Formats: sequence, C-alpha cells, structure tokens
Amino acid sequence: MTPKNYQEATVLFQKHIHILDKADTWSKTGGICGICAKRIQDLSCKTPDGIICTSCSETVYQSFANRQEIASWHYSRFLYALSEKGPLQLRLTVLYRYAESMPIVEHQPTFDKDAMYRLLVLNLNYRTNHPLAQTVRQLTMTACIQTGDPILPYLLEHRNNPVAWQFYFNIIVCVGMIAPGSKIALEFFEEAGRHPVPEIREKVASILSRQKSPLAKKIRKQLLKYADQMQSSDIHPVSVPAAFRVQQPLFAQDQKKAVIIPDNLSPLESVIAEVYSTDKLKLIFSRYLESLFQDIEFQIKGSFSINKLKKRQLIWAMAQTFSEKDRFDQLLSTLPQGVIQVLSRLTWEKGEHSAHSFTEPLAPPIIMVTEEMHYGKTISVESLNSAYVIIPVKNEYHGYQSFLLQSLGLKLFLPDLIRKNLKQYLSPPEGYTLTGQNAVEKTEFVYEDRDQILGQIHLIHTYVTQGNLKYHKNRIKLLKNSLRDMAAFCGIQEFYTTPIAETEFLKTGLIIDFLKNQPIREHQNPLEFLRQIFHYFFSDNFSKSNYRLYWLLFHLKGLHNLYSQYYEDRILKSERPVREALFGIVEKLSPGMWYSIHSLINYCRYRDIDLNIVDQSLADAYLSVDIKLDKINRYYSFRTANISPSIYQEAIVLPFFKGFMFLLAAFGVVDIAYNYPRNDAIQKKSIDYLSVFDGLRYIRLTPLGAYVMGLSETYAVTVEKENALIVLDEKRLLIHLDGPDRIKDMILWQFSDRITESSYKVTYDSFLKDCKTQTDIEKKISLFRNKIAEKPPSIWEDFLKDVLNKVEPLIPKPDLVVFQLKNQTELITLMAQDEILQKLIMKAEDYHVLIPAKYLNTVKKRLEKFGFFIHQLR
Repeated sequence: MTPKNYQEATVLFQKHIHILDKADTWSKTGGICGICAKRIQDLSCKTPDGIICTSCSETVYQSFANRQEIASWHYSRFLYALSEKGPLQLRLTVLYRYAESMPIVEHQPTFDKDAMYRLLVLNLNYRTNHPLAQTVRQLTMTACIQTGDPILPYLLEHRNNPVAWQFYFNIIVCVGMIAPGSKIALEFFEEAGRHPVPEIREKVASILSRQKSPLAKKIRKQLLKYADQMQSSDIHPVSVPAAFRVQQPLFAQDQKKAVIIPDNLSPLESVIAEVYSTDKLKLIFSRYLESLFQDIEFQIKGSFSINKLKKRQLIWAMAQTFSEKDRFDQLLSTLPQGVIQVLSRLTWEKGEHSAHSFTEPLAPPIIMVTEEMHYGKTISVESLNSAYVIIPVKNEYHGYQSFLLQSLGLKLFLPDLIRKNLKQYLSPPEGYTLTGQNAVEKTEFVYEDRDQILGQIHLIHTYVTQGNLKYHKNRIKLLKNSLRDMAAFCGIQEFYTTPIAETEFLKTGLIIDFLKNQPIREHQNPLEFLRQIFHYFFSDNFSKSNYRLYWLLFHLKGLHNLYSQYYEDRILKSERPVREALFGIVEKLSPGMWYSIHSLINYCRYRDIDLNIVDQSLADAYLSVDIKLDKINRYYSFRTANISPSIYQEAIVLPFFKGFMFLLAAFGVVDIAYNYPRNDAIQKKSIDYLSVFDGLRYIRLTPLGAYVMGLSETYAVTVEKENALIVLDEKRLLIHLDGPDRIKDMILWQFSDRITESSYKVTYDSFLKDCKTQTDIEKKISLFRNKIAEKPPSIWEDFLKDVLNKVEPLIPKPDLVVFQLKNQTELITLMAQDEILQKLIMKAEDYHVLIPAKYLNTVKKRLEKFGFFIHQLR
C-alpha cells in the first residue's frame, strides 16, 4: 500500500490499533512502511492495510490519543488506563495528554489522587516486549517531572523496596529533576549511592555534583569513597544488561569520553551562536539538555557545574542535540507537548511567527500574563513562557532578545539550517503531501473552459499582436472600451457573469498581458500553438519575453518602479525559481481532481517552495498598499503600508499565487471554483478585499492543461477552424470573403471599410488609417502581402506603389525662413525696388518673403541703413 497522504495513512492505521497493542504482533519481518514508505530495518507490525514501522506507530498512537474525548471520561477510566491491565492505547492516551488529564479527574467527586499518582509511578517500570514500552517509560518520566513536588512521596515509597534496578534508576532521575537539593532527596541519594549497579551510583554522583549545599558535598564525598572501595574489593559490580542500554538510551548511556571541541564553529554551530545568548543556552541546558549528556563529556575542572560551561561548550551541546536523532528523540521526551507543537510548526513553516499566532491550545500556554507596576499603575504585561526557552525569538525592532521580552512585536523562528536538521526527526504536518478531492464545497462561481480556448487562441493572438488595442496615455493601462471591444469580437467568456468594476474584463486583461509581445508565430494546429506558448513560458529562455509574473500584483501601488531596466536582473533572479516552482506544483496535480488553494499554499510552505516573486527588499522599498483601518476615526479611514516582511505573504505571495491560477484558467489549463473577492486579513480602502483574486478557493487541472504543460503526450480534440478564402477584385479595389472568418475579417479591417457582410472596399483613407510615419506605411504594405496576397492583381500592385510614391509630397526647406511684411508703404517699396535686397529675398503671396538663412544677417544690416530695427534676427 502507498498512501496518498501521510495524515490520511495515519488515520487509516488507527482502526488497527488493537493489533498494534499486542506485543506478539511485532516482529522483524522487514518490508516497506505503509505510512512513511521507508524500508523497515527493525520491528514492524503487519495489519490488513499494510505494514507499519515502530516510529510511525508512535504517530498513530499520538493521533489516536488526540482524537479521544477524554473530557467525558470518568476518573476510573484514567486509573484503569494506567493500571497493569490497561491497554496500551489508553495508557498512551493518558500519558500523551497528562497535562489535560489531571484537571479533568481532580474535579470529579470521590477521585482518588493517591491511586492516580501511585499508578503513574509504577509506569516507570513498564516492562513488556512491546517496542513502545520505552515510550511509555519516557512519557511517564515527563509526567512525573511535570507534576513536581506532589509526586515525590509516591516516588520515594519504593526507596526501600526490592525493585528492579532499572525502575530504581528512573526514580532517581525523576527525583533529581524535581527536587535534587531537598533534604529528603539527599537522604535518598545517600542510600542510592551504595547501590551495587555502577550506573546508578554514577547518576547519583552526577546529580550531587550540581548541588552546592554542604550536605550534598558531604554525601558525594562519601559516595566517591565508597565507589573506590567497590573497585578495589573483590566484589564484582552488577553489570547493566546490554538490552537495557538499547531500550533506555536516555538514562543509561554508555560511559563516554571527554570531547575535544574544536575552536572553529561548524555552519550549524555558527547559526546557534548567532541566535542564542550564553545565558539562554545555560537556561536551555539546565532545563532540557542536562540529562542528555554525561558530565565527563565536558572538560570541567573539579566538580561539574553548568556555570562552568563556556559558550563554546553549550553551543556544541545544542548542535549535538539538533544533529543526532537519539539525542533529539530524548529531548522530545522531556519537552512539554506545547513546546513540541511550536517547535514542529516553526520547523515546517519558514519565517517569523508572532507569539500570538499560535492560537491552538498549548500546554503550557505560550504567553504568560503578569501584573506589574508602571508609573504607579498596575498593568498587565505579557511575556513568553520560560518553558519555550529553546525557541529563538526576535523583537521586530530590537533584534535578538531573551525569552522574557514583552510579546508585542515578539517573533518566534528557527534558522533554516536548524529547520533542515529537525525536518529529519519531526513528522511532517498534514498537507505535506498533496491530496485531491472529487468534490468541493459549493462556491459562487465555477469556471470551466471546456476547450473553448482552442477555437479562440489564433483569433485572440492575432487581435492582441496586430495593434487593435488602445491604451491610456501612460501606455500601460488599457482603455476599458478597448477591453470591451476585444471581449465582444473574440467571444471571450469572462470569469464573473455579474461583475464588479475590477472584475468586469479580468479574463480579457489577463490574456492580453500574457500574449502581447510573445515571441511565438502562428501555427496551424491551435493545440500545439497553445502548448508552445506555455513551453516557452516555463523554459530557461523566458527572459526574452516581456511578460512578468509580478504584473499580477496590480492591487499594489508603486509597481511601475519595478519596470526600470536597473532592476531587471533582480526581477529575473526572483522570477526564475518561482516559474520553476509553479511548474513543479502543476506537475503534482492529478487531472480531474480538485485542490484547495489553502492546501497548495501549505504544501509550498512545508516544503520551502519559493513563491517570492518580488525581492523582499524591493517590495519593502517601492511597493505599498492603502489598508483600510479597522476603526474609522474622524481623520483617517486607511493608512498607506509598505510591503514589509510582516505582510509580504498576505500582500504578495497569496494574491500572486491565486492570480497565476486565474491566468491558467483563462487558457483552459485549470478549472477554478471561486467567490466574489473577499479578504478578512487585509482590505484596501473602500472595498472588502485586497486583490481581485482573493475569492479563489479551488483549482482542477484539466486534461487539456496536462497536455499543454507537457504532462501527457496526447490529447484528442477536434477544433473547427474558420478558413474563408480572400478574393481580390481584379478591376476595382474591392475584397470579398467567401465565408465567416473572424481572423481574416480583423485583418481586412486594417486595410478597408466593410460595405456588406462579406465585402470590403479599400481607399487611401482606409489603407492609411493608424499610419503616422513612412515606416508604418511600409509595415502595412508588408502585412498586406503576408496576409492578403504576396503578388496581387495589377490594379492592387499599382495602388500599393502609388501609396509609396505619395509618401511625403511636401519637401521641407529648413534653410529658408518665412516672414510677412508689415503693412508699411516705405518697407514694401524698399523690398520691391532695392537692388541689393532683390538679390537676397524671394517674394511670396500676401506680402510674404522667403529669406535663405545664410542671408539673414545681410538683410538685417541692409534694412537698418534705412532705419528699420529687426530684433528677432539678433
């Protein structure tokens, strides 16, 4: 079995949990795990739906536990779950959700807390042949440590009982984590230090080495002396069975040697050094890492103390924990469930996350609220719970900070190198694998092209590329009338049947932007023509095309700033990986299956798929949006916000991704299900959405789309192509079209005027319309020969030659200057009779004279002799 989805497979195996419960159903049979799809090396369990490995079985049990309605359980069910007869599924449910379980049972009348605590402690000695026995013991230890001082009496009930030494060892660890310096604990350690098992004595000595009280030092000194006597005597110490070392790697490690830590930091260590301060690393070590390492691994003079550890050693310990699966698994067994949830989300979701974005119930809560005095007033101050000290945090304005910062502006994150390591150990979240749906929730609109584009593509492409579009003065925005004319002429079915202003010609506009300036020539087969367009779009040569994906962000202000050639390289650098990523996403879709936009975005987020279509620094510097304010005050109803990292995802990635899917729908590559645009996160002023694409909910790859994208090799379709014959009259400048053909009709419109349904008349006016230069005329003649007739009848040849001959009939004479004489008798007489002036000027009608530029100064001086002052000739 190969499940389509990790989460789906996990749920599937839950119905076989009664089989997984039995120890005798586990064996070393090998095979492929039905959840993680990896080859199984250790124990596995066979079920009717496939084989499951030990690691994935833990995920199944945890998922099963999370689905149980424990709030309705009677306390007797909790007691039964932890008892000797309790089934593993219930036992793990209580242990996984122990923090929730205690508040539930404590409020029930007649609840026996003593019985609950005693049963919990006994689970430290849960020993069966089941591969998850170790998980039970580790979860029990975490539960005991979380319970704290109240559990101590029940742990110490076994101090004088002849119990298995492994059970005794686990009790020592719990007491050492809960209250290592208390008097009763020190008395217990004094007794335990004389245990015949050397690993127990070593653990006690390690715990005491961290205590500074005189009594602790005295007991440790006595125990070390006793240990020397044991080694020098003939008494052979009890050895720890190898099997126990395998089952209990957390608490019974083999004796290690001191580690020589190099001065140079590895890449992972460099990242850790950057985001964790020394104080924070000490807090993490004392709280979570101490039990993962033996004291001897650190070169410390004298007794071990965390305060003696240098930052380099703490960095090494942290790096080891993030790099070694065994240590990291041990860490998880000591982390509270809420910390694991946050750590997992930060691992799989790149970026910074506000502390308040973790809205799911967390145990313990991530935000702590305390009352503090501020200028004489009591205020509530929020801070990050110290249990989350292992999570790096950053204040949006103050850089890296301690975990006690106020939550305002507090961002939680994991550096990419740490995330890469942890992804090897943490189970991927639901949505990591794409899963299609046969049906989806009802939406206001469903757009299905149904291969209409194949009958339109040549017509649309010709319309776009042959100068039929009219733009505003900025040459960027199309005139609405031009959009309307194209939609009507080409028969384009728009996305919204009852559009709002911004959606009225949305599809037509997307098609125009995509097709204009495409370096593609018409092909006879529209199917291959469409495929070639998208092949080119996703090829490495796309930079030659003028189309840019960031054009889909027309909801933002400042987009024109990115048109500069100066930013071309940065734009291409961002766009190349995004185009590759988009193709990779479409490649994963199964034709005919629906996919939600939410699941596609999560798929990209969990796999670090790059959808950053605009460099974030450029977006922050040049792009902005007018955001509607939640509460309208008397002065402002909106604010202009730069596209900072905090809103980049919502303002750029989501609108762009949805816009691209609308673009694919315009060409029949996908079907889409959508509503009127609506955005509850960010809204532009005066409207209730940010981008016109906000309403998109689902997409579905079409069989045509699979072929166009190169995902299938064949696609059977019959396209009825209009192919009328153009007939030129040999005696008059008339053209006849012998059938309906909108492409040829559009071409003929550029040269002629329609006089009947199928007849066109060519005149000088009709032929020269839209021509502004001789180059325009030459292009028009070339288009006529390419589209109408290469060698037309003689009357047409004469007409084309005549058009060229009549170009620029007026020859400008830049070396002549024209003047009109004032109505003065003396001036007119002088111009008419003076022998010198007669040689320098030429007369024209209505008292105009033409003077060659080279004679202007001579004429000026001659007139001055007769008292005429001429300023404009200076």
